[in-house]
Amino acid sequence: VCLLCDSVFNSNEELVYHFHCHNSRKPFSCTECENKYSYRTALKKHMNSHKIEKRTYACSKCGYKCGNQIKLTDHQTAHSSEEKFSCDKCEFITMSKFSLSKHKREQSHGDYYECMDCNSLFKFNNAFAEHS
Repeated sequence: VCLLCDSVFNSNEELVYHFHCHNSRKPFSCTECENKYSYRTALKKHMNSHKIEKRTYACSKCGYKCGNQIKLTDHQTAHSSEEKFSCDKCEFITMSKFSLSKHKREQSHGDYYECMDCNSLFKFNNAFAEHS
């Protein structure tokens, strides 16, 4: 039994794992909101909730909908940009090749970043950024 919140666990290992959630050190931050987590797995679980969120932010120019203001602002900037990158599977538009690659990765739940110029695939963001 956790002495801080009265949660009950089947083993001491589970209790020790749980106890870290009460620790103030939370190095894993959500990129969509201000939530922070002690464990990467907890952050991943939380990030899935953003995908389920209602897409309440809508572009007044084309009807594209998303779950937060940051994505909407990025999208709307693409309407005024000369060079645009569009998703071939939805109405997503951006002025950044990186944003399009990230969007496609999120939509396909894939594990790679794709270069929009040469179709090369990269497992890690930093390798993709160096390539670009």
